[in-house]
Amino acid sequence: MRGRRQDIAIRDDKIHRVGRDLDPAGHATTLCPRHARDARAEAGFFAGREKMKRVGLIGCGAIGRPVARALLAGKAGAHSLAAVLARARRDLDGFPVTDIADRFLAGGHDLIIEAGGPAAFRALVPAALERCEVWAVSPVPLADPVLEREIRGISASTGHALRIAPGALAAFDGIATAMAGGLESLDVFIDLGAGEASEPELLFEGTAREVGLRFPEGVNVVIAAALAGPGLDATHVRVMCPPRGSAGRTMGFTVRSRAGVFELMARPRVVRAEDIHTVAASLIAMLRRETAGIVIG
Repeated sequence: MRGRRQDIAIRDDKIHRVGRDLDPAGHATTLCPRHARDARAEAGFFAGREKMKRVGLIGCGAIGRPVARALLAGKAGAHSLAAVLARARRDLDGFPVTDIADRFLAGGHDLIIEAGGPAAFRALVPAALERCEVWAVSPVPLADPVLEREIRGISASTGHALRIAPGALAAFDGIATAMAGGLESLDVFIDLGAGEASEPELLFEGTAREVGLRFPEGVNVVIAAALAGPGLDATHVRVMCPPRGSAGRTMGFTVRSRAGVFELMARPRVVRAEDIHTVAASLIAMLRRETAGIVIG
């Protein structure tokens, strides 16, 4: 501009400010806007790499394997696989799997994921929660009121949360919304596989806690729904046996509140060994969600 001193010069795609009060070379340099954006993007990339959370995975079966492979392939958000604990030592795609629980728990993980079943949950989740946040897919043992109190106590004292994966039944946020809007009732139903009768059979009806204590396997979604809602002792559950020849399983819930009624039904497929398990997919989705720029819910 005429009549005004020019304090900058552009050279080599950089803006050079000229003045005696600047650095010993007599100028300070900043990037042009376009290059500044590129530099910020590059800095953000490397900052993100530095913030990768180290994940310890309990279980290397139908649920754990796909999660481990997603982590190893960099397809699980800003998370890296640090260790895998299983019943037997082996390699998974060249990654060592340990069978020593104490060594695994001492790994200094940022997050531990339980994908090993109810027995692994009971044996390892309390100790894992002492060390870091834990995500779990097998919450049936929480039907034991002693263990539930222990877990809640550990979480309160450490600040580490236990998150239950949605697994095969989505929309638990609808239950939580009903809780905030004035819950009136939560009714859950679940099939435990086809029987021999020609008509559906009612196997058991009671509270979520009673179901969890009576059926040690296959009712994880019941416990998760109850914990998202009024609790294990205030959630009504029907356990059904569908007629012979029925394919797959059916599960769902009806939640009533002052805001209205919300119903959900799911029919998860029985997948081939090489396909991804629904519960594994829910864990991978949770991992990706942690670093999503736009998050729903």
